[in-house]
Amino acid sequence: MRTGPIIRRAAVALAAAVMTAVTVPGQAQAAVFPPDPVRLTAPGVDFGDNTFVLGAPLGSGSVNWAVNQYGFYQATLTGRLHLDNVPLQYGRMHMEYFDGAGTSLGTIHGGKVRAPNNNSHVSWSVDLRSPDQLQVVQVEICTETSSNGTSWSQSRCTGRLLL
Repeated sequence: MRTGPIIRRAAVALAAAVMTAVTVPGQAQAAVFPPDPVRLTAPGVDFGDNTFVLGAPLGSGSVNWAVNQYGFYQATLTGRLHLDNVPLQYGRMHMEYFDGAGTSLGTIHGGKVRAPNNNSHVSWSVDLRSPDQLQVVQVEICTETSSNGTSWSQSRCTGRLLL
């Protein structure tokens, strides 16, 4: 069980809440929290950094957490989506976001991309944000694939990542 990071994040979140409560109303906050590394690998579709070796990214992308201009926690997923050796297959990223009670608030998807008609490796930049006017404190990140660009299946998912 990852209690160390959870306790650390809870302390940072509490400090941010206190700072938000004692500042002048209407002032934007710049609270930033430690990022969560995200690396997902599955046959033909991967998410991570831009270094791709032996069929997988070497490093991780990340989920970054911040307090936005409305005073809500917001998650941003950044990294690279890789399609490798899957001619004409589609790929996209999936982010489901949750409140503090673990209730799903919704799901957003990144843009769909398509591999070329050969067995090459291609990658695309990912920058996906949770909605800005909801209190999001957990996210689950998945890679998704499709053969037709309309029916999607999840290839690999993280567990829930906590603020």
